[in-house]
Amino acid sequence: MKGWWESFVPAEGAWYRWRLAGAEIFVCRRGCEWRSAVKSVPWTGGGAFPRGGGASRPENAGPEEAAPLSACPAGELTVAAGEGEYAALRPFFDEKPFLIKFSAVLRLFPGAETAVTVDLPPLLRFEADGTTLFSFRPFVSGDTWYGDTMKGFLCSCLAVDFAPYPKTAGPPLVPCTVSIKNSSALTAELDHVLLYADELSIYENYENSGENGGGNGESSGGLLCDTPVIEIFDGDFRMSVKTAAEDARLVSEGVKNSVGDMLIRRGAEIIKNITGYS
Repeated sequence: MKGWWESFVPAEGAWYRWRLAGAEIFVCRRGCEWRSAVKSVPWTGGGAFPRGGGASRPENAGPEEAAPLSACPAGELTVAAGEGEYAALRPFFDEKPFLIKFSAVLRLFPGAETAVTVDLPPLLRFEADGTTLFSFRPFVSGDTWYGDTMKGFLCSCLAVDFAPYPKTAGPPLVPCTVSIKNSSALTAELDHVLLYADELSIYENYENSGENGGGNGESSGGLLCDTPVIEIFDGDFRMSVKTAAEDARLVSEGVKNSVGDMLIRRGAEIIKNITGYS
C-alpha cells in the first residue's frame, strides 16, 4: 500500500491534494514555480485515540489530482521557486513540546512501568528532490503556558484517556507510544507528562515484518515513531528515545542532541512541576 508521504512525480500544471485527518494540502507546479495552499482544522482528536466507539476519523489519503483552485481554502496562496523532479509531503514534529494531560491520576509504585498511546499532530513539509519548499501547520491545538513568571514553556496541550491499550475508531496519523517508568524508591503520582516530540523520528509502518517489526514486510500504509521513555528517579526525571526498529524505513529524522537526558537539558525544576510528580 502506497503511503501519502511517498515521493511522486507531479505533472506540469496539475493541482494535487492530500487529505489528512480533516486537513487539506494543495500543491501545483508550473516550471520552477510551486504554489501551495492549506486548509487547517482543529485537532479534534485531542491528541488521543477516540474514546472507544467514538466518531471515525477521516481517511488519510494523497497525493490525488484535484480541480484547479478557484479560491484558496485558507484565503492565501504561497509561492516558492525550486527545481526538482520528485516531490513528497513529509511529516515531522514541532520543537514546541506536548503537554499530555491524563483524564485520571496515574499512580506508579516503585519499579512499575506502563505506556499510553497518543496520536500526535505533526507539522508537514513539502520537498522537491529533498529540498524543503513549504512548511505547513495543518492542525490547530490548544496552547498553554506551563511554568512560572520566570521560567516555563509554551506547550501544545493534549488531553488523553489513559489506557495502555486504547481502541481506535479510525486511522491515526502518527501514533506514539509513551513509556513511563518509576525507577525511584517512592510511589509517583502523575496527572500529566511533557513530551519533546521533535526528538522522535518517524518511520513507515510494516506488517508481518518478523521479530524486529522493521522494513522487511509489507507496508501497512501507516506511520509510527520512536518510543519516548520517561523515567522517574528520586527527585529527577529523564527522557530517552527508543528507536522504533533498526531496519524500519525512515520517513523523517528527529532532532539529535548531544545530551542524553533531554528533559534535564531544559531545566529539571520546571520539569518536576510539568510532569506533576509528587
